[in-house]
Amino acid sequence: MKIGFRTAGFREWSLPDALGAIKRLGYDGVELCLENHDLRPDVIAPARAKEVVALLADLELELASVSYHADGEALETRVPNTLRAIELASEFGASILVLNSRKAEPDRRDEQWQCQLDRFRKLCDKACEFEVDLAVEPEPGLLVDCMADFARLKRELRSCRLMLNLDIGHCHITDDLIPCIHTFAADIVHIHFEDLPGKEHKHLVPGEGDMDLGAVVEAFREARYDGYVTIDLFNITEDPEGYARRAIEATRKLLGG
Repeated sequence: MKIGFRTAGFREWSLPDALGAIKRLGYDGVELCLENHDLRPDVIAPARAKEVVALLADLELELASVSYHADGEALETRVPNTLRAIELASEFGASILVLNSRKAEPDRRDEQWQCQLDRFRKLCDKACEFEVDLAVEPEPGLLVDCMADFARLKRELRSCRLMLNLDIGHCHITDDLIPCIHTFAADIVHIHFEDLPGKEHKHLVPGEGDMDLGAVVEAFREARYDGYVTIDLFNITEDPEGYARRAIEATRKLLGG
């Protein structure tokens, strides 16, 4: 398993500086977060996309994935932006686009679910066209909140491009994590990796919370997962490089590297 880091943690840095730091710290790859101000699907220029590809090549930094979460964005812009994000993932040379669902409204959940199915059908068609896997990330409080929601989405859409980004902290909160790794092994194409204090939704550097990450890593090995373990820390703007350094040191020890 290779180790990556999400650019969301460096969102106040320029992209060249962020990627340079991630490479310097020894990460194998990076998740490009399209929420970053100059990478947004609705503003990025074709020349900028080419610059990003060249920058990654110059740094010899792999592209673990691309992500577009669009939290709080209205559907009238979220849908076209996510469709464009699929194209961008392909342009960047990524085979995985990580995305999530809308915030759930309990009194409108059935209506929201049907709307989500229509949206994801369009996304899956686009993903097939560009040969990009859509790695859906279940997250507490969202419409796809837990693994049962992901299984339902997968069952109802029946698309070979609909896959799973397993955020281990999210799954720890909503489900029994270790069995889920085995149950959903065939769907997992990408991992977000962090620690949590108890079952509080607060991402911490691996080893600085209460999760049994050794058991988690062993479960991934048993499931024969060989993709990226991407560190997901975001409220770290005061010292992103310091957090990223602690995270890779801890994760290497967990992986035995």
